[in-house]
Amino acid sequence: MLGRVPGQHVHHALEIRDGVVVSTGEVAWLVRWDGEVARLPVELGFAPVRSADGGLLGGVRSHVGRHSWDQPHLLDLDTGEVTSLPRADGLTRRPLAVHGGALYFTEGTYYDATTYRWLPGYDPEPLGPGTWAVDPLSGTRSSGGPGWYTLHTPDGAQVPLAVEAPHRLAPGGIVYTLRNNPNTIAIHDPAAIAPTRYRLPDDMQLSSVGPGGPVWESASTLVFPTQHPSRLVRWNVHTGRLDEYPLPHSAGYLPLPIAGILDRDEDWPDRAPLDPHAT
Repeated sequence: MLGRVPGQHVHHALEIRDGVVVSTGEVAWLVRWDGEVARLPVELGFAPVRSADGGLLGGVRSHVGRHSWDQPHLLDLDTGEVTSLPRADGLTRRPLAVHGGALYFTEGTYYDATTYRWLPGYDPEPLGPGTWAVDPLSGTRSSGGPGWYTLHTPDGAQVPLAVEAPHRLAPGGIVYTLRNNPNTIAIHDPAAIAPTRYRLPDDMQLSSVGPGGPVWESASTLVFPTQHPSRLVRWNVHTGRLDEYPLPHSAGYLPLPIAGILDRDEDWPDRAPLDPHAT
């Protein structure tokens, strides 16, 4: 056991340099590698996002009440400094990623939402409507709607995508989709005629909505939790290899894997996917 978060339901867990950030929706905690537990200085909502190197953490705090509002924050985990945008009425902003020192977030609903890139010290920069995802490792973005998706690469190229929705970006900007019945993951290369598909076990949870969905343990490995039996399944994006790791009963009904740091220094040790229910 690494540590224990005080009586909270865990929604997301993110590895950083000093330990694991555990989000409970209202409060974010840091469980350090030595077991010490500390409350972070800012609330980041249910789904905080982190830079690829684990140095920055972003999110949108939401207040629901007679006067509802939301507020984006960016936390420097090395210095503890918090930078914030002004509060705005409503609950329409959602964090997407942290890349290049900036927080990417959407404002609006679904296809009508506008995505912004906010670098502290500057006004948020609108990037246009319909941005689906931002890869925190490469900065690759996906935008558009059914039938007209576009991949925006770091070198400025705009590549048309023939892909069904919803799709996601793996670390490095690889486009992939997850489908049920049967469980399948597909890699979509814009230059290929057809996607490359891999069959997945039927008992894996594929949805990333809510706790217990798949997370990237590293830049090459996606980890899925399963219930019956309780285990973690690793899938390698480059080779398609699947590896399964049984978990003890203490992991609980549905284990919640920890999203690993994507951009590691060469001397950073590899860590097994930890179970925050045991923290």
